[in-house]
Amino acid sequence: MHEVATGLMLSGREDVTLAVIPAGSADDYAFALRQRFGYKSLEEVSEDRVDVGRARTPCGRDWYFFESLGTGVSALVTIESRTIERLQGRLLYGWAACRVLARREALMSLEVMRDASEPEIVPTLMLSLMIGRREGGFDLLPSAALDDGQFDVIHARGIRWWQALGLLPGLILRGGPPVHPGVHLSRCRSLRLRSENSLAAHSDGEVYLRPEEGVKELTVELLPRRLRVKVCDPTVFHS
Repeated sequence: MHEVATGLMLSGREDVTLAVIPAGSADDYAFALRQRFGYKSLEEVSEDRVDVGRARTPCGRDWYFFESLGTGVSALVTIESRTIERLQGRLLYGWAACRVLARREALMSLEVMRDASEPEIVPTLMLSLMIGRREGGFDLLPSAALDDGQFDVIHARGIRWWQALGLLPGLILRGGPPVHPGVHLSRCRSLRLRSENSLAAHSDGEVYLRPEEGVKELTVELLPRRLRVKVCDPTVFHS
């Protein structure tokens, strides 16, 4: 889905519809589309349009995302999930999260600037910009909407690895956002991140930055209602 949607964005073709058939390990984007618009058939015309995120690094590397972009532990969990076989969905990402947190990942000092606000420097475990509501099968922000012209941001600030492990069962069983004074929620249309340490980042569950690449700054902007979409019922294709 991510690769096809990126191709549509690069083509500049706004008259083409992205049709999603759920068949992935978490199906976060298909879930968000179904919740917002319901199922449509492949032949059915859709006029539903959704927001798109675009990320840029200072070295000129650009990419799009459609469900979420995450940095910190959420990106490390995505990287870790690539090493795990025979699991899918929340089991896959939950086990990957346990393995990452068990390594006692340290908080990173992250400078965050939302829209035109003053930057703030915060000890950070993870930060995710959400267009849809789920990340790795976890229902992080049920209030997030695909077409409201805003990122919903969830920022785990000052939460240590052992505290995050304690929050994980509730997130798996009940969804989020986790109830904790260190979990900060906000909304914005653009965000700039800067760190003294190298950043890791995922987009829609695809790894885009690894710590060994040495990227320390990332700028993200929202493109309102830029992509035409629909989601199809997968049972039709299984019969």
